[in-house]
Amino acid sequence: MVNNAIDILKTFSREDVKQFEVFLNSPFFNKSKKLIKLYKTLTKFYPHFNSKFLSEQKLSEAISPGLDYNRYTINRLFHDLYNCEEKYLLIKSLERNSLQSQDLLRGEFFRRRLYKLVEKNIMHVKNNLEAHNSIDADHYLNMFKLSTDVCNLFTITSSKNNSSQIKKKSEDISERAKFITYFFVTEMIREYENLLTHEKTYNTEKDLVFVKDIFAVFDFEEVLRKLILSAENSSYSANLSAYLSMLLTFSEPGNVANYYKYKRSLHNSLNDLSADEKRFHFGRLIRYCMLKRETGDMHTKFDLELFNIYEFILKNEIFKSSVTNYMPVELYRSILLNALRLKKYKWTIEFIKKYSKSLKPDKSKNIFYYSKAEYYFHRRMYKDARHNLQKITFDEFMYKMDYRNLMLIASYELKEYESVIDMIDSYKHFLSNDDSLSGNSRKRHRRFINLIRTLVMHKTSANKVSSYFMKKDLVCDLPHSNWITEKFAQCGIEITLKKS
Repeated sequence: MVNNAIDILKTFSREDVKQFEVFLNSPFFNKSKKLIKLYKTLTKFYPHFNSKFLSEQKLSEAISPGLDYNRYTINRLFHDLYNCEEKYLLIKSLERNSLQSQDLLRGEFFRRRLYKLVEKNIMHVKNNLEAHNSIDADHYLNMFKLSTDVCNLFTITSSKNNSSQIKKKSEDISERAKFITYFFVTEMIREYENLLTHEKTYNTEKDLVFVKDIFAVFDFEEVLRKLILSAENSSYSANLSAYLSMLLTFSEPGNVANYYKYKRSLHNSLNDLSADEKRFHFGRLIRYCMLKRETGDMHTKFDLELFNIYEFILKNEIFKSSVTNYMPVELYRSILLNALRLKKYKWTIEFIKKYSKSLKPDKSKNIFYYSKAEYYFHRRMYKDARHNLQKITFDEFMYKMDYRNLMLIASYELKEYESVIDMIDSYKHFLSNDDSLSGNSRKRHRRFINLIRTLVMHKTSANKVSSYFMKKDLVCDLPHSNWITEKFAQCGIEITLKKS
């Protein structure tokens, strides 16, 4: 049975099921006894709500025995149930977010002209915010809102007819400006970095135009330096310094000293950063190491550096955020491949067993089989690799190119050359039709399948290939480049590297 109200009920914990019944029984929120009957009947099918006995007709019989089924009545009840669920979720959300609740409460106090209560609320929230050590964008925004209400209260209740009051007003306005600047600068840098990371895989170049234009006219490095110097709070200074270190690291990627300075600053200020800030900044450390790997600069050194960062992230659960405790699939995949590159096979198996359970449940099964396939591929156990790939539900699997690459390699290694050619043709159609891929991503995967086609032709054709020309800077960016190089060497095909 497909219904928005039921979709929400599927997310309810057992405690939610009990509390929502209390909620519905409150006349302030609901006066319909039929709605309570509908809910009690629905809870019999909790938590999956997929029984063959769950239908509008049977619900109608349970709610109004003896009356004919009326679709309009049932639809209306479900509409009312959905509205009540929304209110319940909103109240639960406000209970969890005390700062947002207090902000809304101050608004009501202002509207009712309860200015003493506004002042009391401001002092209470300010003390809580100042005692809160974890600094992030939400903190800056909450401080900005609080400063706004301080200014509004002063404007309403003060006569502003002496120098001390005028000075107080100026200080309040300055404080408000400071926090919105903290918020703007740090969030713009975050979004810019997130878009740059996203651009590497997906076709998002147009989405970067606005942000790049802002960075072209706004000197974020200089502004950060001024903000750090004027910061009265050491936690603010630590947070802003982390952003400055990050900007310097990526503005001069050849200067490795900036990277290590950035890393040290993060470790020194770890207790001052929120979960979201930790996750963001350690993600930038990862991105820098990957950039160094892709350029072929100190390749092995940065593989080891990455491994150390990943171990620190896992040990301290830095993959968690304010909205989810699940590990991002992208991070899981990066850790997996890094460990396999370093041939840490025992460590990898333990990682798969433990952390595949840390992924979102709807993705964990596919990723588990993919992980095993990658493991067996690196151990040259190609039948086992393909066996695990075949357990993946392809339509629901996000790493379709990884899947295709491994299937191609496994079939090649098992000497199923006709199947390889068929898969290559299918792969080419996939690359041509997927508009979400960036141009660079599409090119490197086309290059990969062309290389495998060359290997197959060499194995099956009378005309043997003796050499293959490839641009030098493309080798590191090639999927499974070590495997490709090894297979070409086995076939006696010389890869001639050209300058870009």
